[in-house]
Amino acid sequence: MAERTQAELEIAAPPARIMATIADIDSYPQWCPGVSTARVLVEFPDGRPREVEMVFDSGPIQDTHIYRYDSWGDREVRWHLIAGETVTGLWGVYSCHTLQPRNTLVSYRLAMDLAVPIIGALKRRAEKVIVRTALKGLKERIESQP
Repeated sequence: MAERTQAELEIAAPPARIMATIADIDSYPQWCPGVSTARVLVEFPDGRPREVEMVFDSGPIQDTHIYRYDSWGDREVRWHLIAGETVTGLWGVYSCHTLQPRNTLVSYRLAMDLAVPIIGALKRRAEKVIVRTALKGLKERIESQP
């Protein structure tokens, strides 16, 4: 697996609300930049997503990814890419750490392998943009909703 990139952001919500937003795959196009469509293909028995399809259509990135969620907990979710064209490997983890009863520190770790060779520094920069943008979108989505 490739090296991981990580970022953290404080969100004014409890972990349960954050995990519910992450599990709401249909809403990703509303808060996750670059995702034009997202849908659940397979669910776990508890109704949480097991496999999902996301279509990315943002500038130079146009690809369809299928992800498998490996584990869902009350404070952490792990997933990996099982199909994609330009991205050949993608592994992600969202983790929630309670700071106060109403605030949570959300950590997002990501590792990526591409189909085409790219300078390591550029790949790391792209990973950082993905992680920071996803966390910012998640925060805005959660904190803008009652």
